[in-house]
Formats: sequence, C-alpha cells, structure tokens
Amino acid sequence: RRGDGITFSALREWQEGDSMSRVDFARSLERSDELDELIVRDNEPEKQLRVLVIMDCTRGMHIPSKKGEVALALVSLCVLSALKVQDKVQIVFCFDPHEGGVVVSPENFTEEDVAQFFHSVEKRKAIPYPRRHASFLEALGGRIPEDTFVMVISDFLRDNGIKHDFIERIPRTHHSRLSIA
Repeated sequence: RRGDGITFSALREWQEGDSMSRVDFARSLERSDELDELIVRDNEPEKQLRVLVIMDCTRGMHIPSKKGEVALALVSLCVLSALKVQDKVQIVFCFDPHEGGVVVSPENFTEEDVAQFFHSVEKRKAIPYPRRHASFLEALGGRIPEDTFVMVISDFLRDNGIKHDFIERIPRTHHSRLSIA
C-alpha cells in the first residue's frame, strides 16, 4: 500500500488510531450534534501505475531542430516524475524504419538507467526491435496492460506512422489513462 488515494471508498465509524484529518465532520454532525460519534472517510489505496512514454522520433520531429529537443525534455520530465513516485516506467522511441525502427527500454527502468538509455539511443547503440517495420505495439508484445498511463509525444502531422499506430491499436479501457503532447 503506497498511501491513501483520492478515490472515495466508504464511510465508517472512527476507530482509535484514525487520523483526525480523515474525519468527515458533516457526516458526523448528521449522526450526532455533539460529535460523540465520528465518521471517517476511507479512500482506495494508491496503485502503482505502469507509465509508458512513446516518442515519435521520425523525420518530422526534427524540423525545426528545437522540436526534438523539447520532445526529449518532455520524455525526461515524464519518466523522472513517474520514477519519483515509484511507478514502473518504459520508454519507446519510434524512428523511421531505415533509421533504426522501434527502440524499447527495459521494463524495470530505474533513475540510474535513464541517462544510460538516452545515451545509447543517441549514439545508435541501443538494440532496436528485430523487425524493422514493426509497430511500437508489436515491439511491446502486442498489448498494453491495464492500469497503464500512456504518454505519446508526437507532432501528429503525418497521416501514417505513429499517429495511425497509436489511434488504431491502443486498447481503450476504463483502466487506461492517456495523454498526448
């Protein structure tokens, strides 16, 4: 259990050891004008999320030249923020097939791994997915697990490529969260 979440779960009577900050005074007053029966709000515990950051590294993302730098800064911010709250993180870089195809980070990514992975991708030393024309979803094993926050960083200017892959292949469930930058 990582801590109390923000999603309401239930009301219950106060028990010794409960924090006073969890007392619902409005509900307690409904039960007793003298607050001798306190009611506490319980919330669902926080869950560890899986954060998947997908960056479009195709030719269009390099014009103007600052676009790629800003996109990489967004990837770094998202990854490091997720790691700070101990979420699982995975990064996918999607290059044009002739420039390396799809490069996927290890699943159990740590803060120490971030700079090393970025460096290996930049120096073209990262091992791409074996099939050069594979989609990012294929490189991830064909599916994205539930309770995954997906962040896609792309300019979405082309009608093919990552935009098509993304819109057509990401499963939509009430457990998935999505952000497009």
